[in-house]
Amino acid sequence: MSDKESPDSLDNSLNGEFPLQEKDDGELNMSVGSSVSDSETEKKVRTESPSSPRIPPAFMVAASPPKFLSFEQLMEAASGVKNMALAHEIAVNSDFKLESFQPPDDSIEKKVKDTVRRAFWDAFQAKLDEDPPDFSHALVLIEEVKDVCCTEIANLMLYAFNLSFEMSKSHST
Repeated sequence: MSDKESPDSLDNSLNGEFPLQEKDDGELNMSVGSSVSDSETEKKVRTESPSSPRIPPAFMVAASPPKFLSFEQLMEAASGVKNMALAHEIAVNSDFKLESFQPPDDSIEKKVKDTVRRAFWDAFQAKLDEDPPDFSHALVLIEEVKDVCCTEIANLMLYAFNLSFEMSKSHST
């Protein structure tokens, strides 16, 4: 490591003090203040040559290279923004309510829904009517009911906690 690239000179360059260096073409690049002495002027000289490494100050961060997105990634990001906007609207709007969709009685949707339900319960009954009965379908159904119940209980507890918190907050003010 040469004298120009010593650790002390690197530390000084981070502090804004640059030792006097010659450029490749032999000219000096000097920055002169209005009331600086010759010794201080020599301290603040900085050169810019391809051979001397340029070290940015510690507080500066290098820019990231541009990142290109595919169309799918762009559409996924747009969908995420839409979902966040909807979640924000639900959170902010106290009058927001979800209503379950009931298709009209004469629609294909209603007929398909009824047929699928009937097929599910017919298959469930056939498994229980076997000799010996096959309870695997029933166990899966019970596990799903248990998961739904646990989720609903957790939601109710969270609602009760938030309600009691809001009530205590309104009583304290």
